[in-house]
Amino acid sequence: MHSGFSALRDTCNNIVGLRIKLHSTDNAFAADLARLSALIKQGLTSFGGPFLAGPTFTAADAMYCPVAFRFQTYGISVADADVNAYFDRLRNLTLMQEWEQVALAEPYRIQKYEDVARQVGVVVSDLRKA
Repeated sequence: MHSGFSALRDTCNNIVGLRIKLHSTDNAFAADLARLSALIKQGLTSFGGPFLAGPTFTAADAMYCPVAFRFQTYGISVADADVNAYFDRLRNLTLMQEWEQVALAEPYRIQKYEDVARQVGVVVSDLRKA
């Protein structure tokens, strides 16, 4: 995950506290979503879920936690309801909710990431507290 899905990562910065409506996406972005969806579906199906390797959260799932936040920030969903539910499941984990709360309280902004977020879409909500 850390080095793949470059169109998704380049388009969608991981700014947890914003909600952004993307202006548009391209074929590379769509291909990343299709591949991501297929990989997650394969893990869920092969091992019976609710996590990628079966009933327990593992390091494999941890690699997709930032993606779950990107889906939330940019309002992304895929055609497969099981994949969307998987990302919801990740975001509902206690540690993910704690991560989100800490991110919302973070006072620092990195301007280049703020600028990219505004270039790719319209900020419809800023939930950050600081």
